[in-house]
Amino acid sequence: MDDTPSLQPLVSRIHCTSNLKSDLERAVEAIGGWDWFCREDAVLVKPNYNSPHPPPGSTAPDFLRSTLQLLQEHGAETIFIGESTSYSNHRKVLEQTGVYQVAQDMKVQVVIFDEDGWENVVVGGQYLKRVKLARLLSRGNRIVYLCCPKTHHAAQFTGSLKLGMGFVNNWQRTLWHFGRLQEKIVDLNLVIKPDLILADLRRTFITGGPATGELREPGLLMASRNRIAIDAEAIKVIQGFPGHNLPPTIEEVVQIKRAIELGLGPEEGLFYRTVVR
Repeated sequence: MDDTPSLQPLVSRIHCTSNLKSDLERAVEAIGGWDWFCREDAVLVKPNYNSPHPPPGSTAPDFLRSTLQLLQEHGAETIFIGESTSYSNHRKVLEQTGVYQVAQDMKVQVVIFDEDGWENVVVGGQYLKRVKLARLLSRGNRIVYLCCPKTHHAAQFTGSLKLGMGFVNNWQRTLWHFGRLQEKIVDLNLVIKPDLILADLRRTFITGGPATGELREPGLLMASRNRIAIDAEAIKVIQGFPGHNLPPTIEEVVQIKRAIELGLGPEEGLFYRTVVR
């Protein structure tokens, strides 16, 4: 992924209509379109199915389906849906959430990381030195994130930066919760770089999370190729609802602060542009 500032806005924020696929198309076109991949690239779509809870506890089936349709329409010939849940029976979670049905309809392969295997990767971060990551990442695929931005009881917030945690071996990521969780999440982003991030903010949690919480309905979609920018924008949306339990400023969200320190994207307001439609 190229985080170099350009004339394009870093984030698009789209008000949803009754045509989700068209809305997603508008969101991607607003940040520069689909030139980041070609037909020869395999595309790894990483949704958010940590649990079988309904959206925004997990990725909505229509959000997954519309993304796959757009990728195919824009030339992607090989697409994988890759996932690892926090449950022992990953297949059951993906069946309950409708993933297999969508994949079958779209003729897309589902890869469960536990079944495909893991590889040891050197991170070299301050809080994360090594990590066991999904082997599928080493095959040079383009990566598309499908985020459900919301509050998180252990990590303050979950969005694009945290979604990469789903690539980590289940036992390791469980242990992360015992200390410096947010810092480890951001260090992980030194070795995982998504090419496109799509965020479903039609519904979100302003307290609790990631599985359940106090629900609000912003009715928005977002797109970006920059992890800090899209997370910051989603945080702003949640902070706009009275009663949220996020810190009062973006700079107090540990993930954002740490990500800026590591140079994973522009500082808030520096090269930060949002288009709203």
